[in-house]
Order: sequence, then structure tokens, then C-alpha cells
Amino acid sequence: MPRSGSIHRKKTSTPAFTTGIVALYARASTDQQENSIHGQLEAASSYATANQLTIHPDLITQDLGTSAVKLPFLQRPAVIKLLRQCERAGVNQILIHKPDRAFRNTLDLCQTLIHLSERGIYIRLITPDIDLSKPIGRLIIQLLTAVAEMEISTKSERVDAAYESLRRRRISRNGSAENSTNPNIRPSYGWITHATPTGTSAKGKPIYVQTAHPEEQVILRLIVDMHQQSQGQHGILTTIARHLNDLGVPSPSAGKTLVKKGGITYTASHEWNAAKVTSVIEHQVLATEEELPTDLLPSLEQAVAALSKRHANPTQER
Repeated sequence: MPRSGSIHRKKTSTPAFTTGIVALYARASTDQQENSIHGQLEAASSYATANQLTIHPDLITQDLGTSAVKLPFLQRPAVIKLLRQCERAGVNQILIHKPDRAFRNTLDLCQTLIHLSERGIYIRLITPDIDLSKPIGRLIIQLLTAVAEMEISTKSERVDAAYESLRRRRISRNGSAENSTNPNIRPSYGWITHATPTGTSAKGKPIYVQTAHPEEQVILRLIVDMHQQSQGQHGILTTIARHLNDLGVPSPSAGKTLVKKGGITYTASHEWNAAKVTSVIEHQVLATEEELPTDLLPSLEQAVAALSKRHANPTQER
């Protein structure tokens, strides 16, 4: 008997996973990843057979085109609908192939487990095979999710370091330190690639360096200044592109033959657009005073004239 005046709460038992009926949740980030969905369904079917489980035919959710990074598990429309169906059907287990099919990070995982346990619903993972209705199972999956987060963070740091290395060498993110037969490879806008007069690489090839392109540096400064002065302004990228077109500035790849995926070639337009402005801003590398003294910079009119002349003579290499 509880003491007088005390609040008596009935202790709820946490059910362990037993043979029974389960729901199934499968997810793919894009509509083009149907093979991923099929793989999850096949894995779930094999797992259910091996563990004497029955997947409820009306509780199979294929969440196609939903990003786990952008939308927490409990906020996905397909999940909300599935949870309601589980409660109506009296099913308290949801089968999921892997943690990354459901959760975007450890916080999302913990919040989901707490919310579902309050509703008497539990998740069962196929890979790894972990019982999330038990404390040890929840601890293990939290640790695994935290490790996955750390790997993603480390990968992001490596990518940032690689981009910074390219920036220091004045190379575009989609460029290369050396010339190539691929016409898409190029240095950052405002820079030009040329071979050093002496010295070769270990393979006997010329060593290429980047030097500032005076005319393009003038246009680059114009783009950066307009962008910085109007940050947050709606449509600023389109405004910059329109201004460059009005001045008659050819785009970075104007008139060049480029190659799309699949080997399809096309001639690049001389017109600027928001995408081209964005690319220049993302890869911007302004020359220092040592690399290009200010007194060597041409005027805007001179820069536009020189670039237009080069565009009119496509055989002239950048």
C-alpha cells in the first residue's frame, strides 16, 4: 500500500521482442533510389522468416524521396501515418533495416525512442540486430549512431581541408593542377595556368603554376564587391549576372567546347546567369598585392574590352 498522500503510479513493464506481428519502415532519400527500397524489403523479409516474425501486409511503409538529414524521424508524414496505423492494428514493433534509414543523428534517435516508448511502440533493427526495447540495446545503438556522426564530421573536415588546399594553389574545386585533354578542367576564375619555363614532375611532365589574370581579377573584384554589399538581397545573383551581361563581359567558359556527363559536347554560352555567378563566388581567390600589384590592374572598361576581344578569338587560350 502506498503511503497516505503519495501518488501511486503503476509501473509499466517494457516488453521484450517476441515472436509476433511487426510493421516495416523502409526509406530512400530520392525517387531514383528504388533499388535501395527493394533491398531493404528483401532484407526484412529474410529477417522476419529467420526470426519467426510476420510483417503486417498493411503496415509496410516505403518512404521514397525523404531525406533523413533534413527531416527528423517523427516529423516525416509517412512515419506519422505508420504510427497511427500501428496503434489501430495493435502492433508495437517497427522493423527497420539500418539506423541510417531512420535517424539523422543521436539526438533524433534518443527523442524518437523516448516518444515511441511513451506510446508503447518499439523499433527493431535488422543490421545490427539490436533490441531497442531494452536499456543495453538503446545504449549500443546510441554509441553506434554517435560514431557514425563522428565519421560524417571527419569526412566534412577532410573535404574542407582539400578545398582550402585547392584555394591556396589558385585551382577551382573542379579543376586540376595540370592541363588536361578534358576541356572542363580549369583554374579558378581570375587565374591562368601555364607551364614553368624549367623543371618537370617525377613523371617528366611540365610543372604548371597559376598566375593572376589582370582582366578577370577586375571582374572578380566587381562580382565580390556587389555580392558583399548586397548580401541578403533577394535575387542578387541574378542582378549581378544581368549587370555583367549589360557590360558585355563574357562568361568564364564563353565559346568553349565543354563535355557533359556521358561524353556529350556542347558550346558554352557567353551569357552570365545566377549559377555561373554562384560558382565564381564559391571559388573566388582574389590576388594579393604581391601576386598582382594594384597599379597593374586595368580599368573596368579596359578589362571588358580585353575579355570581349579574347571571346571573339576563341583560339586564344586562357
